[in-house]
Amino acid sequence: MNENFYNPSTPQEREKTPEEIIQGFKDDFEKYLSENPELAQKLKQEILSMAGVGESEMVNPQMNYDFGIIKVPVAELIRFGTACGEIDNKAFSKKVVDFLIGESVEFIIALSSNKNFTIGSAAIQMNQKGGRKLEAMIEKNDGSLRCDSSPIRGWTVYESE
Repeated sequence: MNENFYNPSTPQEREKTPEEIIQGFKDDFEKYLSENPELAQKLKQEILSMAGVGESEMVNPQMNYDFGIIKVPVAELIRFGTACGEIDNKAFSKKVVDFLIGESVEFIIALSSNKNFTIGSAAIQMNQKGGRKLEAMIEKNDGSLRCDSSPIRGWTVYESE
């Protein structure tokens, strides 16, 4: 077994569908939004802007959009790939997760598919230097998250391109 990529280890984890797990991350963002409304709303708007998606377009069957804003603990990122890069990439390997933990990152806020573990854009509480290193690490894993500065102090934002 390759320890770098997500593999459900308990029967409960194997029973949950990706949609159910992602819904839990969406619920976590809603809780974060209620606890930190100003910051969470700014992060949400920045993530949507980077992705070029309006809030009303997040779920739009005509455009084949089905996205949500999620709050993901760093340790759970191992499940995720990025929307761009190689198909079915495993951008967040154990090495990437360990790097984020070493940078004291506890969670990320991201625009994700509601159906699978794919991140389109994200905000991470990390400096620009760490963000550039993260960008390079994800690229080595066949993913794509371009780092950019954020007007929100102490945060960097990312777009999968």
